[in-house]
Amino acid sequence: TTTTTNDNTQTSGSEEPQLAPAPGEAATATANESPAEPAGEMMEQASPQPKMSFMDQVKSDALRPFLIISTSYLLFTVTDGAIRMIVLLHAYNKNFSALQVAMMFTLYELAGVVTNL
Repeated sequence: TTTTTNDNTQTSGSEEPQLAPAPGEAATATANESPAEPAGEMMEQASPQPKMSFMDQVKSDALRPFLIISTSYLLFTVTDGAIRMIVLLHAYNKNFSALQVAMMFTLYELAGVVTNL
């Protein structure tokens, strides 16, 4: 026997509940077939958001701090390397030996390590 409950589902004996057809639609499932989806998952799913372009992502508030910090770090790295090259070329013009220049850069790096402690 098939019974219809208030939540618009049909049950027959020990089978799982099946959705009743909407008014005006013909029933296509037989009593032995299970429904395509369980009754609890019949809610409509939200349509996916359209994919953002690269420029839209760059303009987003979440990406802005990342871009500022990354750009700043990149610019610092380039200028730090440029300063080191200027110092190296200046030492070359002043006729420092390679060992003296190496010692100068070693002391410079050690001073940076001590400063950051």
